[in-house]
This record gives sequence, C-alpha cells and structure tokens, in this order.
Amino acid sequence: MNIRLIKTLAFAACLLLSLPSFSQTEPCTIDFDVNVYNGTVNGLFPNIAKDSILRIFPCLVQTDSSRPIGTEGVQYLKCEGITFNFTHQYIEIDSNYTSKISANVLNAHIRQAVWVLGKPFYRDIPADIEPQIVFYFYPTDYGCLRLNYDFNTGNVTGLAFHAKPIEEALKDINRKNYEGE
Repeated sequence: MNIRLIKTLAFAACLLLSLPSFSQTEPCTIDFDVNVYNGTVNGLFPNIAKDSILRIFPCLVQTDSSRPIGTEGVQYLKCEGITFNFTHQYIEIDSNYTSKISANVLNAHIRQAVWVLGKPFYRDIPADIEPQIVFYFYPTDYGCLRLNYDFNTGNVTGLAFHAKPIEEALKDINRKNYEGE
C-alpha cells in the first residue's frame, strides 16, 4: 500500500473519532409537577388525550414500554414513576416518583397520608392475600383520587387520579369488592 494513502486513512479515522456522535440520544428528562389536591400532573387532568401529551412531552415516546400481559388494547405511556393510562383515563404515580409533589404522601405511612388527605370515602381490600395492596378512594371534582398502600408495611405505594367516579374506577382496575366507609 502507498504510505500516503495509509497516512490519509489514519488522518480520516482520527478525524471521524474526534467528531461528536450524532447517533446517541439524550435520556428523556421531564420536570413533572404532581398536584395531589387538584388531580393534575403539570396542570393536565387524567382525561387528557394521548396526542396532547405527546405534543407537550414529546420524549415520552422514547419511554413507552411494551404492554404488560393481559392489557391488550390499553394505551399508556410511562416515565419517571408516572403512568398515563389513556384507555381508562387515569394518571398513576408510583413510589419510584421523585420529582415535585404538592402533598408528600408517597412512601409515607398510611396514617400520615390520611391525616393529610382526610378519611377515605371508600376502602377496597383485595380478596387475595398477596399482594395485600389496599385502595382508599376519595371523590373529587374531576372523578376520584385513589391511594394505594401496602397492608403489611402500612406504607403508601402509589396514588392515581381517575377521570371517572369511584364505581367506574373500580371496574377499570378490576377491583369490585369494596366496602363503604
């Protein structure tokens, strides 16, 4: 091979390696703001359309995970501990959420959460022993607020803002055996 050709190829290789990579994408980072009192995430209510969410938060497309087994037809986007369920019109915030929240009830003891939110209107205890996640429901102007807590630990594991009344929210999450308080 020609020495000049080898030097040119080596220079081109060094030049290419020093250029910034345009194929790598930055991770999706969104500053969420959950308002427990009015049932919104960044001012958006649980009946928001999927197209609207994607216009506001375009990087949610990158975090759209595959559907879990048994949820055929359910459309949702999940990011940073928040799930937008468009089929059943609710927004769920789980214990992995770490951004801004108006009432710090996640991962708190259920007594503290009830002290902040008040006595629940309905209490739903699962028929199965495991997992023992109890749902507390609060009627709201937008539908209802659901608080999830682990009966064994007493800690709040999540909350959800439903755009539907309590009876319909129970059907959407396949929990039908509730008792009124």
